[in-house]
Amino acid sequence: MSEIDSVLENDWHAVACSKDCPPGNLQSVRLLGKNLVLWRGHTPNSSIVAQDDFCPHRGTALSLGKIINDYLQCGFHGWQFDCNGKCLKVPASAKNKLPKAVVKTYACQEHMGLVWVCLGNPTQDVWIFPEWHNSEYRKIYYGYGSQVFHSSGFRWMESTFDLSHFSFVHENILGIPSQATIDDYQVSVNTDGVVASNLRFWQPSPDGGKTGSVVNYEQHIYRPLTLYTVKEFDNKRLTIFFTVTPVEETSCIARGWVAMNYEDLTTEAEIPKFAQQLYEQDRPFVESQRPLKLPIGISDDTKASFPREISVSSDRLSVAYRRWLKQKGIRFGVC
Repeated sequence: MSEIDSVLENDWHAVACSKDCPPGNLQSVRLLGKNLVLWRGHTPNSSIVAQDDFCPHRGTALSLGKIINDYLQCGFHGWQFDCNGKCLKVPASAKNKLPKAVVKTYACQEHMGLVWVCLGNPTQDVWIFPEWHNSEYRKIYYGYGSQVFHSSGFRWMESTFDLSHFSFVHENILGIPSQATIDDYQVSVNTDGVVASNLRFWQPSPDGGKTGSVVNYEQHIYRPLTLYTVKEFDNKRLTIFFTVTPVEETSCIARGWVAMNYEDLTTEAEIPKFAQQLYEQDRPFVESQRPLKLPIGISDDTKASFPREISVSSDRLSVAYRRWLKQKGIRFGVC
């Protein structure tokens, strides 16, 4: 990771679900162009470990190995490593002389049922949305850990908070063409990120139900790839925690939680299904955008491969987001 991308390197990224990492489990994931292996020992309450998916002996993937007690054993030659990456055993060595080889280990923790990894030095903790610890809210996870979206994570972030496409891509669900106008709204940028407020929009189905309503939105971008949305309608409050994992510069994975302070007949299986429907509607449009990286104006205009994009007043949140990313020095996945 280049120094200029230190903002992403030093941030936390969700790379898996905790339930998919039981004791004795090995899982290969990819983050910011780097292959990692996640594993958990057999000892009760063992923490998840995140390390390079690379054996220093002959370069094979450690995720092809197995867990022996609380050690990771390479499947190729049986070398064993502890949770700090130290080599503890070389079976083929008669004198059992251990090399100084070390597997690089990364900061890793679990929050909100997700495994979070930081490839650098964390500058802040994982951001936990306020409703997570509020028992008055029903919380439902949605995510597609095995479904990679072939576009920049920043493109997917922008699409998620962009209301102006709702009336066309999500017609008769989140909007209708005859009511596509977005009234004036406020955007502010501060130390906490980018915030849009007083976004009012009529939706045929604000939460996947069958009743339409005028929805008041607030959009909070707390981290470059973390969005917190508040939707209020008919005396109901629904919030969405959305985070994007940057697999590569032009591929990503989306995960999130929905929290609501009301009960309805929607089952826990229907919310993820509804979210899946929306993202599959978005997919062909976002994946067709060119360039695949999000344009924030860091490229030399004379070398640009695509015409400059045109923004209008309803895009002010997107414009503020792009400027904020540029000010932070983001370069991975943008242009």
